[in-house]
Amino acid sequence: MQRIRNYVDRFIKEKGENKNYSIKTGDIIAFMNEIRESKIELFYTISLLFRFGYAKGYRACKAEQKKARKAA
Repeated sequence: MQRIRNYVDRFIKEKGENKNYSIKTGDIIAFMNEIRESKIELFYTISLLFRFGYAKGYRACKAEQKKARKAA
């Protein structure tokens, strides 16, 4: 887990953080409730959280590319 924290900390320190593409409190609560209520398997929930992060990151990248094209 520490390796993951270090990776994220280095990334944020290097690139900064855009709050528009970060996970929202409501999303965190939904994932916590899903884990607590055990509607689906824990492994699947964790996997889904990572896939959610990937999708958010992909959209953030596309938005940054779009801004760069408009600025050029």
